[in-house]
Amino acid sequence: MKNLKHGWFVLNKPQHMTSMKALSILKRAIGIKKAGHAGTLDPLAYGVLPIAFGEATKLIPYAQDAHKKYRFIVAWGEERTTDDLEGEIVATSTIRPELHEIEAILPQFLGKIMQKPPAFSAIKIDGERAYDLARKGHDIADKIKAKEIEVFALNIVDHQPNQTTFIADVSKGSYVRSFAHDMGRLLGCYGHVVDLERLEVGCFDLKLAVMLDSVYSSTSEYLRSQILPLETVLDDILALAISREDAAKFCHGQSLNLPNHSDTEIVMVKTENTLLGLACILEGTLIPKRIFNLN
Repeated sequence: MKNLKHGWFVLNKPQHMTSMKALSILKRAIGIKKAGHAGTLDPLAYGVLPIAFGEATKLIPYAQDAHKKYRFIVAWGEERTTDDLEGEIVATSTIRPELHEIEAILPQFLGKIMQKPPAFSAIKIDGERAYDLARKGHDIADKIKAKEIEVFALNIVDHQPNQTTFIADVSKGSYVRSFAHDMGRLLGCYGHVVDLERLEVGCFDLKLAVMLDSVYSSTSEYLRSQILPLETVLDDILALAISREDAAKFCHGQSLNLPNHSDTEIVMVKTENTLLGLACILEGTLIPKRIFNLN
């Protein structure tokens, strides 16, 4: 039977709302207090926002670590403090890039690359969020260090004289606003993001996403019926079935003897098709790492 208290809800977050506000609205509507979101979307951004309810909150890191796909529009000719529409204009240009010029630089943004996060981002500098320091007027450009990300795909889907639309498939820690900034600098014309939609977070996509308008108009029972199983984010992890007797021991944090199993960094532990938790196998011993309380 589907557990309606623990699992994943895929919300299509609207523009002009923080991710925390969207989470708060959904929590009240669905009637489950324990919840968290996996991967913040800026207020101007919209699209897929995975929400974890109940014991699924223990699996949020797995969703956060997943690849993400975005559709975004870069407007050429202006650079802004926030690298999007919210910021103040700091540089302008009359140059507008041709399609072939943009296509020529895209290989530089593919694969494993070093990317510098925007000044207005949630990274921490000397214990404070970068966006807090930036809003106070601190010059933190030299304190922000580039980090390695991976870009699996970056394609142009539309090009107009003043703006270009891209779809990007990227790893954890990638900043779309940095793509706009860096491409604008490289093309000598400046650029900033004017529209940003998240299409996918790992296995969660827009086909699964519920619009916020539907949340307002639906009953809590219906909304709970849309909750996906805990293990949705664990589809690439090996599952190990154990007996009911061993399940009782496992759920009390006891290790189990599995002499015929190879060492495995992480496995899903199940009994009678119920997910009990996560564990590792080391030298023939199943060691609990995360236990779910599904009562």
